[in-house]
Amino acid sequence: MRIATFAISGMLAVAVAFPAAAQKKPTVSEATLRSFEACAKRAADMGLVPGQAGRIEFMKECMGGRPGSSPSSERR
Repeated sequence: MRIATFAISGMLAVAVAFPAAAQKKPTVSEATLRSFEACAKRAADMGLVPGQAGRIEFMKECMGGRPGSSPSSERR
């Protein structure tokens, strides 16, 4: 009976471990797209529309993760 319990526990562990390890992870392009969308939303919230002066610089800083692009440093 103890061997059966051990065997069933092992099978359950394997059944959970392999699918978890095989789960699809986001690719670089998906992560970049999410980052771009978040930066574009922040720019729109600040009133920077496409084509407006300063938007490209803000997007570059936001996408690059440079200092000055955090929400606490945004000026309204």
